[in-house]
Amino acid sequence: MAFITSSSKPSPTIFQTLDRALKLLCQSSPLSFPLLLFSILTSSLLFISNFLSVAPIAKDLLSKLLPFFSHHHPSPFGPDFPKQIAAIISDARRLAAAQSPFSIAAFSLSLLLLIAAVHAFSAAYTGEPLTLPSLLQKIKIRWYQTLITQLYILILTIGFAVVSSAVIASVHLWENSPLVDGISGSLFTAAASLYIYLRSRWWLSLVITVVEKKETYGIGALSWAVELFYNNVRRGMTITVLDLAGAGTIAAGYFVAMGSAREDLEMQIKITSLTAAAGVVWGTVITAVYTVFYFECRESFSSAVDGMGYGFSWEKLRPLRIGAGSSGMTAIDV
Repeated sequence: MAFITSSSKPSPTIFQTLDRALKLLCQSSPLSFPLLLFSILTSSLLFISNFLSVAPIAKDLLSKLLPFFSHHHPSPFGPDFPKQIAAIISDARRLAAAQSPFSIAAFSLSLLLLIAAVHAFSAAYTGEPLTLPSLLQKIKIRWYQTLITQLYILILTIGFAVVSSAVIASVHLWENSPLVDGISGSLFTAAASLYIYLRSRWWLSLVITVVEKKETYGIGALSWAVELFYNNVRRGMTITVLDLAGAGTIAAGYFVAMGSAREDLEMQIKITSLTAAAGVVWGTVITAVYTVFYFECRESFSSAVDGMGYGFSWEKLRPLRIGAGSSGMTAIDV
C-alpha cells in the first residue's frame, strides 16, 4: 500500500470545514430539513417508548444491585444471597429482552437516516440534482453495503473497548500505588487518543460506503479510509473530538435533568423527548461536517497524486501513474 505524503495546495482548516458544513446544511435544506423533522419525530417516539418500557425493569435491577456497592444498605451476603443472585439474573434477562427490539430498531433507523443524510449533503456539495424518489432509490441500493461497514465498525469498537479495558484494569490491579495509578492514567489517555483516531477513520469509511459509486464497503471502505485520512489526521481527530464533546454534553444534560425530575414521569418524558431531538440535530450537523471532510480528503488526495505525476480517475477513485513505457500508464492499487 503506497501512501501519498504531500499535496500541491494546503489543506482546509477546521474552521473552513465547519463553515462549509453549515453552508451545506442550508443548501440541502429542501431535503435535509424534512429529513431532520422526520428523524426528530421517529427518534423521540422510539426513545420515549424505550424509556417507558425499560426504565421500570432497570430501576428494579438497580435496587437489587445497590447493596453490593453501598455501605448504607444491609449486606447482601446472607442466607438469601442465592435468591438475590437469581433475582438479579432474572431482571437482567428481562432487561435484555425488553431492550433488544429497541436497540435493533434504533440501529436500523440510524443506518437509513445516515444514508439519506449523507446523500443529501453529498448532492448539495457536488451540485447533483437529487429528488425524494432518487434519494429513496439510493437508500435501496446502498443499505446493505452500509450495514456491512457499520457491523465491521461495531465489532471493532466492541473489541477495542474490551481489550483496552482489560489492559488498563490488569495494570491497575497490580497494586495500589502512585506509580501504578500514573501508568493506568497514561494507558487510559493513550487508549482515548487511539479511539478518537480510529473513530475518525471509521466515520470516513461510512461516508465512503454511502457515497462511492463502486462496490466499496466493509474492509474495502475501511482500507480506503486509511488512504484518504493519511494527510488529514489532525483535522479529522478535531472533528471527532467536537462530535464526542457535543454528544457527551447532551448525555450529561440528560442525566442531570433526569436526576432533578425524580419521580415526575411527565417531566421525564419531556426530558427524554428533548434529549432525543437534541441528539438528532447534533448528529445531523456532524454528518454534514464528516461529509464535507470526506470530499476535502478526496480533493487533497487528488491534488497530491497530480503533484507526483499521477492521473486521477474520480469515477474509480484509483490513481493511474503516467509511465514512460510503451503502455503509457500503469494502474497502482492502493
